[in-house]
Amino acid sequence: MALSKEAYKALEDIVGPENISQDPATLDSYAYQYLAEMFTPGNIKFMNRPEAAVLPGSTEEVQAIVKTCNKYGIKCHPYSTGWMMIAAPQMKGVIQLDLRRMDRILEIDAKNMYAVIEPYVIAATLQAEAMKVGLNCNIIGAGASHSPLASATSLGGHGPASIYIGHNTENLLGLEWVMPDGEILRTGSLTNGDSWFCGEGPGPSMRSLIRGANGAAGGLGVFTKVAIKLGAWPGPPELPVE
Repeated sequence: MALSKEAYKALEDIVGPENISQDPATLDSYAYQYLAEMFTPGNIKFMNRPEAAVLPGSTEEVQAIVKTCNKYGIKCHPYSTGWMMIAAPQMKGVIQLDLRRMDRILEIDAKNMYAVIEPYVIAATLQAEAMKVGLNCNIIGAGASHSPLASATSLGGHGPASIYIGHNTENLLGLEWVMPDGEILRTGSLTNGDSWFCGEGPGPSMRSLIRGANGAAGGLGVFTKVAIKLGAWPGPPELPVE
């Protein structure tokens, strides 16, 4: 269904006019995705064009957007760094929830060896900051510009460091999840304080529901913050670049 003016205005009121767009060229940039030609009728390089692109800047804005979508009967699909056709809307009548404004490393706990990150933190940024305190993160085969939050919560992948740090599916610790009904769930040790060190307890573990084997690729709510396990880094705090 097309996005009504009333629904568009409600979304605009949440994120501000500069963070929502229905410009066709902008929307086509979200539809143009790697491997789209393998999954579309006629093997075209574009997935479905979203009805609008909306860029929230906080968990509260994500929650308000999801509740607004429910109110107006709109589907939304979250997107961090993208990378594949599954990042785009899989059907017509969907808004693209672009999380690129949520790009902060909120904490690096060197003692307990984890980092708390938002969706658009890329692996290269996380690795550079972690190395300063003698730690490293797992970077999957998608490369240094992928979102560790996305691979940990919604997809998968492995990389050279997986042999000693583990896959990001294993590295997922505490998380903050805006569920499809707009309610917020925080798992594991977050339910008993403000510590992110554990996703499995004390407190509820939702790993099997949240991601199962391969994740829901943005089809099951929005993950706004996660803690991800880091590994030891015996090298220098900064790598020489030439």
